Amino acid sequence: MGSLVGSIDSTSMFHRSQFMWTDVKYFGDLVWRAPGFFFRELGEAGKPNQLNAFGIENAGIAILLDGRPMNDPVTGTYNLYEIPLEFIEQVEILDRSGGILFGGGTTKAAVNFVTRQYNAIRPMTKIRYVQASPENILTDGLFTQNLARGANLTLGFQRHVSNGRYRNASLDSWNVRARVRYNVSDRLNISLMEFYTKTINGMNGGVDLSVPTPVFDNISATVKDTASERVKRHDLTLSMIAHVFEDSLSTTQLSLYYSTLENEYNEESTTFQNLRASFFRGIRLSQVFDGSVGSAFLGFEVQEIYVDSSRYVPGRNETMSAFFGKLSMRLGNLLTPSFFARFENRRSKPFLSYGSDVEMKLGPSVAFFAGFSVSGPAESNAAEPIELFSSDSSILQLGTLSREKHTFLEGGLRFFPDESFSLSI
Repeated sequence: MGSLVGSIDSTSMFHRSQFMWTDVKYFGDLVWRAPGFFFRELGEAGKPNQLNAFGIENAGIAILLDGRPMNDPVTGTYNLYEIPLEFIEQVEILDRSGGILFGGGTTKAAVNFVTRQYNAIRPMTKIRYVQASPENILTDGLFTQNLARGANLTLGFQRHVSNGRYRNASLDSWNVRARVRYNVSDRLNISLMEFYTKTINGMNGGVDLSVPTPVFDNISATVKDTASERVKRHDLTLSMIAHVFEDSLSTTQLSLYYSTLENEYNEESTTFQNLRASFFRGIRLSQVFDGSVGSAFLGFEVQEIYVDSSRYVPGRNETMSAFFGKLSMRLGNLLTPSFFARFENRRSKPFLSYGSDVEMKLGPSVAFFAGFSVSGPAESNAAEPIELFSSDSSILQLGTLSREKHTFLEGGLRFFPDESFSLSI
């Protein structure tokens, strides 16, 4: 349940068995391991960070939790600090076809956090504590127990606090999660999850160089202004995975999700204040067919977004619908071509994204791979609401945004002399 690729690999560098006993605090400490991904942060815990994948920044990368979207519907971004690693079984990096199918036709990559499913006959409690400089503390608590045969309750919390390096850079972030999972039978599994996050983040405009104080002294240095951001969100998800057909590899997954977000930004020096509320809800259905000559993946998704009017972003209500699929063939043991496409309608403007990739074995431990994809929505269709409709002294939208189009080409060699080692060029 929750996996978009349909399998869990305990040898993956993004599996919990590989990272849980390290000192990593959040996924940003791990993402450097993924080829083509780059991560940039401000050096302070919890502050806005920037994830890049193949030249596409935050708003073009889909962040998913068990296959349901988590990106802010206004900015298109998500703070990776808010995903507790104790809650994660494996992180799936979906690029190439995966980025288009699951992240939407405008993205080149998607990151899916697959949550851990427990089966605890006896009650289990776990505490994880990480302390780092400067005065940065992360605490995670977990409790799980089966309520009845086939039913499990999991409760957890994470608190991340930091005083920050400079004045007005403190962080106080809470995450509370709860899930009830019920195995109706060996062919049907259902879970209901609530994911609550509240963050208070101190934000300054950097050190004021015009003041004659040591800029690298965190006590005496003068920062430019005093601002704070408060973010509160609820994410409710009902998930189901089933074997509708006799083939155990042909699975059906259904997700119903609802999210509410509240964002408040205050800047004391200029009395600037911006309050924003939004919600989004949707349904996602996918079906996998597996056969002797290949496999097929088909899906359907509908999402409704509502953005409440604020001082700088007017209220918006829009709907997105999409059909997507992938066909993979096995031409003997040497050649595996696949074809994929996603047809999406957003803001009453349809567009098609498509591509293909192939892998061919050149020997027992070496393979050649190549692929391409083309994605390009209708004019202004890729933009987030903050790009389309914001208007103030720093963002002035005078007309429609230009058409955005992405072409992705790749090719290389993969070496796999044994199960524990793989090298791609």
